[in-house]
Amino acid sequence: MFKITEKKNRNKRLYRSEEVLKNLYWNEEMTLRDIAEKLGVNNSTILYQMKKHGIERRNKSINVNESVQTNHLNLSDRGIEFVEGNLLGDGSLFRHGNISSRYAHSEKNKEFLKWLSHKLKGFGIEQTGRLRKNDSESAYGTTYQYWSKSYVDLSELRERWYPLGKKSIPQNLEISPTRLFNWYLGDGTLFSNNSCRIASARPASKLEIVKNQFLDIGITCSIGCNGIYVWVGSSEDFFEYILQSDLNPPCYSYKFPDCFAEIIRGS
Repeated sequence: MFKITEKKNRNKRLYRSEEVLKNLYWNEEMTLRDIAEKLGVNNSTILYQMKKHGIERRNKSINVNESVQTNHLNLSDRGIEFVEGNLLGDGSLFRHGNISSRYAHSEKNKEFLKWLSHKLKGFGIEQTGRLRKNDSESAYGTTYQYWSKSYVDLSELRERWYPLGKKSIPQNLEISPTRLFNWYLGDGTLFSNNSCRIASARPASKLEIVKNQFLDIGITCSIGCNGIYVWVGSSEDFFEYILQSDLNPPCYSYKFPDCFAEIIRGS
């Protein structure tokens, strides 16, 4: 019991780590505001810790936007659906400078992140650096981190998904096979009777946006304390619907009933 508490407390104090701060500030080229948001503290705390460790600041005469390479992309509708499906789950968008944002994704399955990186590259979103092993273990064990390059266009998505600085399902979000497939990959659980759940800690009022659209396409579901539950009688319809996305990461075939898992494995 003591060890678990000790680990949790250590994870909460990452902002005190010289190694973590140096990596985020110099290697990831994040701003103080971005680092503070990522580590759950305020800007002044990050500034204090950087001064304490003697971490050199970037040249103040250089505008933040000039110190960050600005990239542009013309993200297709399918690309937007792909990214938003991951934002429903474990994906995040972080500001990078004043006008650009980066996509980030933490995941215990490194093979999935390789697949994700390949798919994002197909939409014009390129990975920066290598997949990194996170400095601390999460409740799920060792995890890895993907970071994209910085894009002006991703800031538009960030404004849509982080209207008050915290990720929230947009009121006008429309479900699609691609959005639901990626959400299920990240947060889905298959039960022994082939019903399934998409876990979510969001309030029921936000999940109603999705639930009502499920019902509109004939998928019976309900909202529980841990997310959206697809009833066993609609399970087959649900999986047939999301597989219209033509996405198939083999490493997650176990999340699908046997008859659909063969499709995911490409057999």
